[in-house]
Amino acid sequence: MTNRLSHLRPHLTRLRAQGQTHGGLPPPGRRSGLTFVAVLALAAVLTPLLVTGVRRRLARQALHASVAPISTPARIQPAPDLDAGLTIAVVGDFGRCHNDGVECENEKAVAQLVDSWSPDYVITTGDNNYPRGEVTTMAINLDPYRKYIEEGRFLPALGNHDWGCRECPRPHLNQFNPPGNGRYYFLPLGNLGVCVVDSDEQEPDGVEYDSVQARWLRDGLARNRDKLNLVFLHHPPYSSGHHGSSLYMRWPFADWGADGVFAGHEHSYERLEVGGIQYFVNGSAGAGLRGFRRPLPGTRVRYAAAHGAQRIVFDGETATIEFWDTRRQKVDSVALSRRKVTAAASSR
Repeated sequence: MTNRLSHLRPHLTRLRAQGQTHGGLPPPGRRSGLTFVAVLALAAVLTPLLVTGVRRRLARQALHASVAPISTPARIQPAPDLDAGLTIAVVGDFGRCHNDGVECENEKAVAQLVDSWSPDYVITTGDNNYPRGEVTTMAINLDPYRKYIEEGRFLPALGNHDWGCRECPRPHLNQFNPPGNGRYYFLPLGNLGVCVVDSDEQEPDGVEYDSVQARWLRDGLARNRDKLNLVFLHHPPYSSGHHGSSLYMRWPFADWGADGVFAGHEHSYERLEVGGIQYFVNGSAGAGLRGFRRPLPGTRVRYAAAHGAQRIVFDGETATIEFWDTRRQKVDSVALSRRKVTAAASSR
């Protein structure tokens, strides 16, 4: 833009000099001519830019209109026959198809990876609907996961981008119809407990360790000590990524009975061990990847070379949790059972 306006500088310099000697106006007899030339030159530069912007906006509107709305499930479906095992996919920071660019292609590639696992459920770590969580971008951003949503097999956590509009999180709640109040909820899947928490600071019931929401989680975990309990939220309590740790979310998860904590927000993958339990940071499902800061003491695995998702395979006693990238490479694997953790693979 600056280079395209460079030929206007002589005109603007002359007008500025004339303004200093004539009370801010060009001298009589020259005002209209110079102004007209400057306006024409400026219009010649700006018109193509404005036309391009309008065309792009119309193209985006047409793209959004071409995608049918996603039906809202009546309720989350109960777990299938657990004797055959349970497979869950975990994705985060993915709702980027409103722009139909490379990030949308990344989102679709991760969704194809997820489809190859035939999961019983898809759980998210937030930022499901960029850029502001609005109803107008819901269908286009979530279309790669349409079947899981419409079949009641999609369990989303709220991220900061899902809180970005005036009416938020109402579009999120209306689309997914999660259990409980929809912002945070518990879902028992046989011997597995899924706890979804809202870590955004706009949460009405608070995000402090002694908030209404935190007490709800503490009491729920206490009632389900017999289960393998996994907590899903957006802002990572521990992270060496771009944003760093969200210190306000360092609740005493282990003391309360959680066996693993899953977060997003960072556009990368990291696994840490803190206080005897595993913390996962998984925001690699579509948004542009970012690098890392200095590792934390608990860091075990870090990866930002390609997008990907986690697969949880639960046999009723033990959950094997893997991270796979879109090149079909297994990056990490760890097995969780009742307070017993066995690392099985690989850091890069």
